[in-house]
Amino acid sequence: IMADPPLAVRQAAENFALYQTFQRELGETGQALMRFRDSHPVGRFVVPFLKTPINLGKGAIERSPLALVTRDFREAIQRGGVDRDLALARMSLGSFMMAIEATLAWSGYTTGGGPKDPDQRLPLTDIGWQPYSRFFPGFGERGQYISYNWLEPPGLLSGFAADAASILWNAELDEFEENELT
Repeated sequence: IMADPPLAVRQAAENFALYQTFQRELGETGQALMRFRDSHPVGRFVVPFLKTPINLGKGAIERSPLALVTRDFREAIQRGGVDRDLALARMSLGSFMMAIEATLAWSGYTTGGGPKDPDQRLPLTDIGWQPYSRFFPGFGERGQYISYNWLEPPGLLSGFAADAASILWNAELDEFEENELT
């Protein structure tokens, strides 16, 4: 097989390589976006990369509870076998990772985008805080923040979970403050 792989093995390897590098062919909507971009003179200048970001987003979605509403997920479930198992594993593992990230965000070990207000953001950045990062308390004098943005698609899931946790946390704080004042 190694010296002269059968056609099915070569095709499976090529498909896997395209999937892992986020270069799979786009669906109807993605192709329509590419045609729209290419039909305008400055389209490629304004949006030079389209296939990779779309495939990154699709990879993040298939690793989240949102996978349930996608056609690819439903088709994989219907095919059964390895396709079904892989689709369920991706969704389950990604959802579990998001739950862990939300817990870490509530504990202060994972950051999301942070406050947009410069008056709230500046004190955080002054102490070394970074958006979309993981905090390691034992590193350096005050601990260290290390970005997870380079790790995709798990980085998208981490950021989404941290942002969602922050929104929920702030909503609970606002509700608590309102109850305390009344």
